[in-house]
Amino acid sequence: MFADLSDVGPTESIYESDIASGEEIAAATGDTQNEEDWIRILGVSETATIQEVKEAYKTLIKQNHPDRVQGMSQAFKKLAEVETKKINAAYRQALSVASPA
Repeated sequence: MFADLSDVGPTESIYESDIASGEEIAAATGDTQNEEDWIRILGVSETATIQEVKEAYKTLIKQNHPDRVQGMSQAFKKLAEVETKKINAAYRQALSVASPA
C-alpha cells in the first residue's frame, strides 16, 4: 500500500487512480453514442430546431465546464471534462443530423 503512495505527487490525490476516464466508463458500460443519444444528452426533442439545439448546448456547457470547478478536487474536474466531452460530441452529432454536409 505505501509503495503506491510513493508515486503520488504533491498536487495529486491518492484517489485519482481510482477515477476512470470517460472512455473507460463508456467502454465498461457499453455506452457508445448512437443516433438518439444527442437528444437525451442535450435534452431536446427530435424535432428541435438548430437554434434550440444551440441554446441547449450553451446552457449545458455553462453548467458543466471544467473551469467552474477550478478550485475543487481533481475528481470534480475530471467529471466535468467527461461531461463536457459528451456534450460537445452530442452537439456535433446534432448539427450533422440537422444539416447534413
